[in-house]
Amino acid sequence: MAKSNGKAVPQVLSGRELGQNVSAEVDGNVLIIRVDLSQRHGESGSGKTTRIASTLGNRPLHEYASCDVRVGVNVYVPSPKETAKAMDA
Repeated sequence: MAKSNGKAVPQVLSGRELGQNVSAEVDGNVLIIRVDLSQRHGESGSGKTTRIASTLGNRPLHEYASCDVRVGVNVYVPSPKETAKAMDA
């Protein structure tokens, strides 16, 4: 176990799904987030972007050094119609 602020923390927290196409792991004191950029999960509510990955809010990761670590991730691209609008402008 590694030490942070004198407290023992896990060396590795293996990949854990945190939402749509988002997983995370902890290696020592490093948080590693994985997202498959080839995936698409529909348009946003406004229709301006297409969601690639999301935790759908803040999600608890794990107890790290006696504190509650939370992660919030949103990965998106402009929707095709927004891209077309920008090119016409």
